[in-house]
Amino acid sequence: YQTLAISSGVEHGSNKDTRRKGLDDDSSLSVPQTSKRVLPEWSFNLGECALGIQTTQRVRSTAQIIVVLGERNLFGLHDNGQLIFMSKFEYNPSTFIIYNTETNNNVSQSDSSNTGVRYIIGTHSHTLFISQDAHIRWAAHIDFVPVQIEVCTIQNIRGMICTLSETGLLQCCYLGTDPVSTSIPTIMPSTTINVQDAEEQLSKLNKQIKQAMNDPTLVIKRKANAQVIIQIDDTNQYSTTDDTKFQRSDTDSIVPLLRLNLRVKCNEAIQNVLLTVHVHSPLCAQPNEIRMGHIGGIAAIGTTTVSFWMRDDLTPWNLDATFTVSYNTLSDSVCHTIQKTYKLPLKLVARSFQQPSSASTAVQCKITLGANKPVVDLNTVFP
Repeated sequence: YQTLAISSGVEHGSNKDTRRKGLDDDSSLSVPQTSKRVLPEWSFNLGECALGIQTTQRVRSTAQIIVVLGERNLFGLHDNGQLIFMSKFEYNPSTFIIYNTETNNNVSQSDSSNTGVRYIIGTHSHTLFISQDAHIRWAAHIDFVPVQIEVCTIQNIRGMICTLSETGLLQCCYLGTDPVSTSIPTIMPSTTINVQDAEEQLSKLNKQIKQAMNDPTLVIKRKANAQVIIQIDDTNQYSTTDDTKFQRSDTDSIVPLLRLNLRVKCNEAIQNVLLTVHVHSPLCAQPNEIRMGHIGGIAAIGTTTVSFWMRDDLTPWNLDATFTVSYNTLSDSVCHTIQKTYKLPLKLVARSFQQPSSASTAVQCKITLGANKPVVDLNTVFP
């Protein structure tokens, strides 16, 4: 290091006093000022920045190897600069360490699995890769990005991996698996299979499956494929009863009542069928809830009759009647719903204007629409 420092001072320094002062501080240093520049014995072009350099001197009974961790590659070099191996990464490394594996007495030192350079690489994806030469032997996930890794012995537990994060979090862990708590099942002796008997059993089972699929009374665990259809028959017949009579402002009025025939069909059996009817006030429906039980399949079609009329002398804002059917299929317990909207006729809520008996038959109603008027000022409409 003194030779390198002096050669750097001779090359770059023009301040002789500073250089002499440095030489006078060490009386044992007697290097002439005409020292030549120190040249490297060998060099190797990595092609990228080196994140870390370690040697196998710390590992006993191994050859001298220089391991360099780059941004995307790892290089193994001899002490003369010759490339031994190179490993290309598909991840972003953060740090690495070369570690020693102690062999047992029962394991031969010449075993190929115990030779080579073993190292641990930490990545920015919170992963530790345990590698040997250019091959990955194990991988483990950690909770942070390691900036320093060490292999040590803690409380007589060898092979502990200590990792340090950039925030100062120190974590000690080890690699291994827990013992299996369950016993290995015994292997049953193999038996010969009679192909002819197996084909007969298979054909018999296929026949039973087809019969079960065609029988709607059986509960078959299959995908729900029920298609429910709501049919509405408008009889276009109106009637009046005392139940539909309400007190008008001018005179007692009996409003018309409309009856609709409903049918609920399904291509397969369904259960817990409930039909609900919803109309907007002042319209009302009777009944508004009908329980049909089981329909579809071999069961009968669900039929009912619903009556509609006005229960108050008001103008409804909507004439839509909504029919909702909720049901459960036999294959599952999930509630399914289907809706259908029907437009009620205007005759149900409107009545024709009748001329008084004293009026002349020649009287006509005229409606005049003026299209040549100016547009209304918005300030007048919205003051």
